[in-house]
Amino acid sequence: MTRLPITNILSSFINLKELELDCGRYCSWNCLENLYLPFLQNLKAKTIPGEKLASLIENTGGYLNEISIEFSLPEVISNKKIIQAIYKICPKLKYLKSILLNENITEFEKILINCQYLDELFISVDNSDKLFEILTKSSPTSLYKFRIWNLSKPESL
Repeated sequence: MTRLPITNILSSFINLKELELDCGRYCSWNCLENLYLPFLQNLKAKTIPGEKLASLIENTGGYLNEISIEFSLPEVISNKKIIQAIYKICPKLKYLKSILLNENITEFEKILINCQYLDELFISVDNSDKLFEILTKSSPTSLYKFRIWNLSKPESL
C-alpha cells in the first residue's frame, strides 16, 4: 500500500496558521524540506530533525510569532541552522522554546537583536553563565519572561 506523502497534504493548506508536528525518531521528515507555508504563525515541533525544521522555518513568510521545539538534542550544525533561520526569517517572533548549544551562543544573540518583539523565552542550555551575559547585553526591551533549563552536569563537590 502506498501512502500519500504528507507534503502533498500540508502544501494544500496554503493559509495554515498553526502547525504541530510530533513523531518518533524513526520518521525522516523529508517532506518538510520544500514545504512552503507563507502565513504560518505558530510552530510546535517535537522530535523533528534540526535540518528539516530549519528548512521549514526558512520557507515561512515571516509571520511566525511562536516557535516551540521540544525533545530533540540537536547536533551543533543543525542547532546553528535553526537559530539562523529564526533570526533571518522571524522578526515578529514573540515566544521561543528551544535548546541552545554552547557552540552557538553567539548565533543566538542575533535572535535577541533581530527579534525585537520577543517577550518570552524558554531555553535549555548547556552553559547558563554565557546565556545570562548575552541576555543582559542584547535582550530586546519587550523580553520580560524567561525560563532557563541548564543541561550541563552539576560540578562535583
